[in-house]
Amino acid sequence: MPPIAQEGNCLIYRGSNFLKQRLILACLSGKPVKINQIRAEDEMAPGLREYEISLIRLLDKITNGTKIELNPAGTSIHHDCCVQRGIGYYLDALIALGPFCKNPLHCTLRGVTNSKDSPSVDHIKGAALSLLKRFLLVDEGLELKGMVKRIRGTVYACKVSPAMANRTVEAAKGCMLKFLPDVYIYTDQNKGKMSGNSPGFGICLIAETTDGVCFAADCSSNTREESDTPSIPEDLGQEVAMRLLDEIYRGGCVDSSYQWLAALYIALGQKHVSKFLTGALSTYTVHFLQHLRDFFSITFKLENPEAEDEDEAGDVRGAQKVLMACVGIGYTNINKRKGFLRLCLLATCLLVAAQASKDGSNMQLKPTKWLTASDLESVPSLNDITWERLENQPLQQGAKMIEKIYHVGQIKHDLTPSFVPSPSNVPVWIIKSNGQKVEAKLNNYVTIVLTGLPQSSPANKKAMRKLVQAYVQKYNLQQQQKNAQEQQEQHKSSDYDYTSSEETADQWKSAKAASGDLIIIDLGSTLTNFKRYAMLDVQNTGAMIGQTLVELSNKGVPQEIIHLIGQGISAHVAGAAGNKFTAQTGHKLRRITGLDPAKMLSKRPQTLDGLSRGDADFVDAIHTSAFAMGTPIRCGDVDFYPNGPSTGVPGSENVIEAVARATRYFAESVRPGSERNFPAVPANSLKQYKEQDGFGKRAFMGLQTDYDLRGDYILEVNPKSPFGQRSPAHKQASYHGIHNAQN
Repeated sequence: MPPIAQEGNCLIYRGSNFLKQRLILACLSGKPVKINQIRAEDEMAPGLREYEISLIRLLDKITNGTKIELNPAGTSIHHDCCVQRGIGYYLDALIALGPFCKNPLHCTLRGVTNSKDSPSVDHIKGAALSLLKRFLLVDEGLELKGMVKRIRGTVYACKVSPAMANRTVEAAKGCMLKFLPDVYIYTDQNKGKMSGNSPGFGICLIAETTDGVCFAADCSSNTREESDTPSIPEDLGQEVAMRLLDEIYRGGCVDSSYQWLAALYIALGQKHVSKFLTGALSTYTVHFLQHLRDFFSITFKLENPEAEDEDEAGDVRGAQKVLMACVGIGYTNINKRKGFLRLCLLATCLLVAAQASKDGSNMQLKPTKWLTASDLESVPSLNDITWERLENQPLQQGAKMIEKIYHVGQIKHDLTPSFVPSPSNVPVWIIKSNGQKVEAKLNNYVTIVLTGLPQSSPANKKAMRKLVQAYVQKYNLQQQQKNAQEQQEQHKSSDYDYTSSEETADQWKSAKAASGDLIIIDLGSTLTNFKRYAMLDVQNTGAMIGQTLVELSNKGVPQEIIHLIGQGISAHVAGAAGNKFTAQTGHKLRRITGLDPAKMLSKRPQTLDGLSRGDADFVDAIHTSAFAMGTPIRCGDVDFYPNGPSTGVPGSENVIEAVARATRYFAESVRPGSERNFPAVPANSLKQYKEQDGFGKRAFMGLQTDYDLRGDYILEVNPKSPFGQRSPAHKQASYHGIHNAQN
């Protein structure tokens, strides 16, 4: 709606529609605005609502020179938001104004995170912040097209049955799994003071494409004031899933909820033509373009580009797109300091978990933060990095270097996977239950281990030796059972006091005899330098191994007995091998385990590489260096984070040792009697775990992981062997609270 009048430089509007748009643009343009007859037709409650007054007071706090109150500093704001609207209503305004403030803006907002009338905090984190990165960090990519590679989501429940959250998850996943396998939704069940005063539940889904574009959709259940009809979890889950599919169908480079934000930044940008591609314009965006014309006298050129990607039948993929272009006005923040602006938006409220520590240890499960410009100035060349250098550097220093290389690769896309080891150069060992390396027919349970680090590393060499010893011990279990039984009978004849280690004899006695074959495919020996490691072609290498598995299957080895284990970068090779096997045979491997899946420093564009759910019937991962050489991203049906997502687990002195610890943990879980040494609890962070605020049933990390498990699990480990805190040598006296082990 255009202004009804203009008094000098003052724009006059009527009514309460799009109040936030008008206030934001008035702050940026410096034009006074007058809005009258607000809800004049409402005889019961005319004028501004309480949440609108709260927004005006928030804008008043971050600006100088208003008639209401002067704020000379304006860099640190604490604001109690009106509970009539969610925090997202206020965050939108801060995101729009933050980059143009004199100083970095630090805001703490307290209020309600989820409401039907405002985007949730999770929605903003997924859709708005990904858009901000393109403007404040990488000013390009606003026309990139990509396929959806993963869907993540959160279901929260407060003061209602936990079954409500689980039912919502199942309904949403039922819709999304029809289109792609990489769908993970975790639940957030709050109780007590953390649950606030409003009973209910809700869901937020975020779809990420191969080019980093995020689409989001969210919704919450009806409150008693809104409707007498309660929300049904299945209906809510399906509704949000359909909303997300509609967003994906719209396409473009930005979520429809934040088309207006992209238009704002482009309009205020440099004095040259800028453009971005989006789906059909929302009503909110149409009115925002009208207000841009009123306040800045700027208009956009809108075009419907020709569809370039048509399938064989000639059908256009997705909805008709809109290409928006304009010449920026050159709006400049003269107070902008060198480097990138920081927009620190902290939503301190009932449904948001605590912030992570600065060094990355005990961080919550979220994507790795982007580094600042100063951090990226001195990035070493791949040729300058050696395995010896990584082993000699302290853990934090090595992790920082890997992080820089990873982020530069994500920005420039200049690292292309090019190294594929020759099959003749990859050592393959077949180890039988007696420990001998012999050639034998694979007719028992088959475990195939893909190494991901060279054996020249002492930490990795020791870890692999422990893993082989554990499997030899397991596959030679019958003799151990006999010895344990004899020892038990000997002690029963006397008043002998058992040691904690001898207590495991009872477990050995009742254990099931096992036999099998262990195959070591030493890919790590071909990664003689770090550049080969970084440039490893995961897809082609995995396809080569997958073809070998197909040949084994054709010779009578059923896929049900194959357990494929990948270490570090080879975890992703294992995933590619599983995909190749499925494509060739129509069947899936029984299990794939990732031992600290690595950051993929090189990727092909428009491809979905890496270990993920669906690569086998069951995929599990152990993350021991999530913020160093490993990745914090969920890779399997169940992901274990010892001591929370961290740079390195306790006792690891460098990034190589941090990766090798995952192999040591798994080896300990293979040893007979130690299968349950690593009890874990579903949680979002180590802090939540320590506060005994985990949710769901307990699980065990390692070989004995239940195939029905789903989600993220946190546990604590010891810095030295035995690493499991429930190992016999410790008697698990310290395992706390409600998670006490029950054999």
